[in-house]
Amino acid sequence: MKNVISSWKQQYDPGSTGYYCMGSKASWFSFSAEGARHLGWNTMPADAAQVRSLRLIPRPGHLKAGRLPVCLDEMKNLEYLQLPLTMFPDLVNRKISPKLKTLMMTNEAGYLKVMGNALVTPSMNWLALKALIIHHSFGGDELNSFLGIRKEQMPALEYLSFYLDSYGHMLHNLAAFDTLKHIEISNAGRYNIAPYLHSTLHSLHIAGADQQFPVAELLRLTSLRALSFEDVSAEIDCRIFKFFPRLSELRLIHCKKLTNEYALLDCRSLRQLHYEDCGEKLDHVLRKSQMQLDKKN
Repeated sequence: MKNVISSWKQQYDPGSTGYYCMGSKASWFSFSAEGARHLGWNTMPADAAQVRSLRLIPRPGHLKAGRLPVCLDEMKNLEYLQLPLTMFPDLVNRKISPKLKTLMMTNEAGYLKVMGNALVTPSMNWLALKALIIHHSFGGDELNSFLGIRKEQMPALEYLSFYLDSYGHMLHNLAAFDTLKHIEISNAGRYNIAPYLHSTLHSLHIAGADQQFPVAELLRLTSLRALSFEDVSAEIDCRIFKFFPRLSELRLIHCKKLTNEYALLDCRSLRQLHYEDCGEKLDHVLRKSQMQLDKKN
């Protein structure tokens, strides 16, 4: 059966053709199984036009300098680019590939300190960009905005993944992006995110929500086809899922406060349920339902 979440995410991932990692060879090794080839820093392959996906993994010296490789300007067919957050200010002033579809920025410990006052409102326009991923590593300083990026600079944006700051400031920026179909929010905390999301959303992933997170407020998102909860401490009443008329996939990971689990059996639109470490009661309900189905057959 088709996995809704996996299938839509794949279109924004690096492709196997023309896939490179530039910089640290030790870091490249973890991507070699995906088909990535290694390049030294600012080293161009024989044919720059063949580069479709590029992960920039600089050594400390290049990281602190904050300058992108000069050869990036020659990669006219680049569709996927990963770079450290420290190099974003340099990126907005470069003539990058007009075909860029996915931009992933990594935010690790000390990066904002390295950037200093370089967080300025960018002036770029990336008309083809469909996915913006801001990956927050453990120990990284929190961003409180999307780096000044405005909706009109990324009019085709469909997928946004980010780490919500502890004060919820990023939610106010989020509301402006009305073209989004897929959103992943980490460190959701206690915030009511629903008012900042648009009714056209297809999939939503919530991670790191605490006990005060208002799960029921998500009911206004009637267009959802896939919904994922991970490390959610709030109570999740499973009766709400039958009120999402188009929901075909549900993922529950490390959610220990499920109630009314039997209601999942009444979700007629649901085609896939993936769960991990959600308590014995859910296991019991699903095993029993499977036994009843086996008897009928």
